[in-house]
This record gives sequence, C-alpha cells and structure tokens, in this order.
Amino acid sequence: MPQATLTQRVGSLEAGMDDVESRLATVATELKAFRIEARQEFAAVRTEIGTLGETFRTEIATLGATLRTEITASGERVREELRQEIQDGNDESRRFARVLHEDLVERITAIGDGSRPPSGRRRPRKV
Repeated sequence: MPQATLTQRVGSLEAGMDDVESRLATVATELKAFRIEARQEFAAVRTEIGTLGETFRTEIATLGATLRTEITASGERVREELRQEIQDGNDESRRFARVLHEDLVERITAIGDGSRPPSGRRRPRKV
C-alpha cells in the first residue's frame, strides 16, 4: 500500500476530528438533558417523600390517640373489676367474721350456763 502524503494524512485527521467534535457535542447535549431530567425526578421524589412523611405522621398521631383511648378504657374496666373483687372479698370476710362472732357468743353463753358447747366437743377431764 502506498504511503499517504502528509497533506492527505492531516486531511484525514481533520475529518476524523470533525466527527469527534460532532459526537462530543451530541454527548454534551444528551448529558445536559439527562441532568435536567434527573434534577426534576429527584425533586419529584423529595416531594413525594415529604407527602408520605406527613401522611405517616398523621396516621401515627391518630393511632396514638386511639391507643391512648383504648388503654384508658381498659384501665377503667380493670379498676372496676378489681374494686368489685375487693368488695366481694370484703363482704365475704365480714360474713365469716359475723359467723365466728355468733359462734363465740354461743360458746360463751354455753360456758356461762354450764352446758356443753354447741360444737359437740367435750371438755377434757381432769385426772
């Protein structure tokens, strides 16, 4: 293959450079368009995240209020159940104390009369 002259070689290089410059300009334009599009998309994502954050905060506040109401109602119910159980235990203790008192009064009366106690127990004999 014959060797190209210097002029032909420079001409070939210049033609190649024109192609490189046009391709570089195309890439620069595409890059600029990409940057604009990316900026818009990121702005949209930030806006959406902000909206979701507000929605999330509102839902959490609502759920917190609901939970506080349920806990308060549950606490009141437990308090009432405990009060009732304590009252029932108190009444039962009073009934038992009354029975014991009446039994004691009968025994004292029986001892004073000299008769046998109503429980059926005998007095121990003195030996």
